[in-house]
Amino acid sequence: MLKNVKIMDIFSAFKLWKAKRNLLSYQLRLATVADLDFVMNEVVDGAKNGHYASTLLNPEEQKGLYEQLKNVVHYSHMGRISQRGVEYIFAQLWIYGSSKDNQVGFCLLSEKLPGSVESEMELYKIGVRKDLRGLGHGRRIAELFVTKMPKTVKLYARCYKCSEVMFMLLKEVGFDHVNTTLGGTRELEKRPYIVS
Repeated sequence: MLKNVKIMDIFSAFKLWKAKRNLLSYQLRLATVADLDFVMNEVVDGAKNGHYASTLLNPEEQKGLYEQLKNVVHYSHMGRISQRGVEYIFAQLWIYGSSKDNQVGFCLLSEKLPGSVESEMELYKIGVRKDLRGLGHGRRIAELFVTKMPKTVKLYARCYKCSEVMFMLLKEVGFDHVNTTLGGTRELEKRPYIVS
């Protein structure tokens, strides 16, 4: 019996090592219009599970987000409503995948504030296809985001209450929890390296 447990432990460790090694073949690429249906399906599914604003369950809001993502793909900017009014910020939509499966996940990056592209970037939305969650893809996307940003840029992210897995994952890749809003949204930052 003890021999079987050790063999299973070795087998499990080998499977885990092989899965992590396979993740190295997954990369980010800039999205095209052909990727937008995939992203929208993931966002709507995420909204149903409380990971994104529930307003995204409204078909009119979905149309608006689709148009906004189309602008991001074509012009690298998006509009958003804030306390300061309508703001237009730099943004990029990235698709995560491999040569065998080119639509595994996505991440939407933006300036935190208008004009802050060289000092502050936000991981605005991130998602992994439902059938591939729990395999390390979310971590890989976050790691790629962190490594592709200049070391002098402060990185920012927000997680709703129910996004505990993403919250913990971001902390593991170097983000610090800096604030929790009254609504329970947790704000995280990864501060830049000091350049002397």
